[in-house]
Amino acid sequence: MSILDTLRQAADREVMDRNPLPAHALAGHEEHLRRQYTQVLATLLASQETVSENQSRLFGMFLQSMGLGDIRAALFEDARNGDDAGLLANLRLVYEGEAANNLLLDAFVFLRLDAPLSEDMTATLLEMATFLDVDADVLSRLAQKAASVLGLGKTEENNTPDWPRVYFYFLFGRGEENRPLGKHVAGVNSVAISPDGQYALSGSEDKTIKLWDLAKGQCLRTLEGHSINVYSVAFSPDGRRALSGSSDNTIKLWDVENGKCLRTLEGHSNYVYSVAFSPDGQHALSGSKDRTIKLWDMEKGQCLRTLEGHSDWVRSVAFSPDGQYALSGSEDNTNKLWDLAKGQCLRTLGGHSSYVYSVAFSPDGQHALSGSRNNTLMLWDLAKGQCLLTLGGHSGYVYSVAFSPDGKRAISGSYDNTIKLWDLENGKCLRTLEGHSGPVRSVAFSPDGQWVLSGGEDQLVWLWAL
Repeated sequence: MSILDTLRQAADREVMDRNPLPAHALAGHEEHLRRQYTQVLATLLASQETVSENQSRLFGMFLQSMGLGDIRAALFEDARNGDDAGLLANLRLVYEGEAANNLLLDAFVFLRLDAPLSEDMTATLLEMATFLDVDADVLSRLAQKAASVLGLGKTEENNTPDWPRVYFYFLFGRGEENRPLGKHVAGVNSVAISPDGQYALSGSEDKTIKLWDLAKGQCLRTLEGHSINVYSVAFSPDGRRALSGSSDNTIKLWDVENGKCLRTLEGHSNYVYSVAFSPDGQHALSGSKDRTIKLWDMEKGQCLRTLEGHSDWVRSVAFSPDGQYALSGSEDNTNKLWDLAKGQCLRTLGGHSSYVYSVAFSPDGQHALSGSRNNTLMLWDLAKGQCLLTLGGHSGYVYSVAFSPDGKRAISGSYDNTIKLWDLENGKCLRTLEGHSGPVRSVAFSPDGQWVLSGGEDQLVWLWAL
């Protein structure tokens, strides 16, 4: 049996368990480290009955292109001898080596480089490409997907795809983009995606808000101004402004383009846990530890109305799609539906047996979701005030919930470190996304419903393909 056949067998045993894992989270986790290693091999060798000489050479070129030619022989020798301990030790050297090498088995390493590939690197990857027998039409579609989804740029000289990056992605990638965008220096409490789907915001316990380019996976700027934790972030409907709520008891309005704070709203007497823009962008809602919800005029920076009725901290607020109503979730275990023009509570939705951490309106405004410390989500009929579905499956608190743009699915982020995708017609869990190494504090759908953004206590912001 050849060396790569030995590795292929190991890959086949793991191929059904391809949960994406960030490289830096693998230190000290031997099984996870081996899994990601075999995942790359499985991608390379999948559907092949035998290992060709070209494939063997390609894998060697992959190591060589990363400046790891010397370790290649050791890896192969360990595999030949079935020396798992030696294989693990050498893989650790890869992960703990120079900064350019510690993402060896992350198939998107080249895609995250801001600078162009070096001539030598480009030549190496182009040589890899010569071994691929791909139909021109298929290749064109792959390039188009890579360019549109991953932001793989076109060269300025001739406006053609950067073929080495395209080949590398589809040779060693997963065929989908599940990856951490980056990280804060403390836990991430909130994430949001811009209305055009191109950018994201993340708010953290490190007191900052970060603006991300989703296609490139780059942090464009860091917004600083809050003196304590940032609990909530939101984009305006036009994507040009952002809101943030903090445990410094304030709400800040930001210019997304230049990162400047345009206004600070003061009025709450305790932490601001949640903020939301109205659909027309003229108003905002905030929910606070002071047990109130406030409605703000964003042009004047004035509080128009304070809604009182919850008997404990208000953890989450949301505007209805028409902007006439508000939904709130509280640690008093209830959700409340509010008429904003009258300032009246229209309905109290009681059903959770513990704190409500997150609420959301459906796109048509007829239903609501709530996520609770009792590890469940509830789907509500707002007109009747009835619970239509209780979604159970998480083994920890449900911190965040969101509807898909078509209202047929939902996502939830949990203390159990996972994100779940739900079918709201039958209440079934369609998929569980694993990758965070700590509780998932916030989740958001992209406008086209094809992507999910998440932020967690592990300080990471993740982007997931559905």
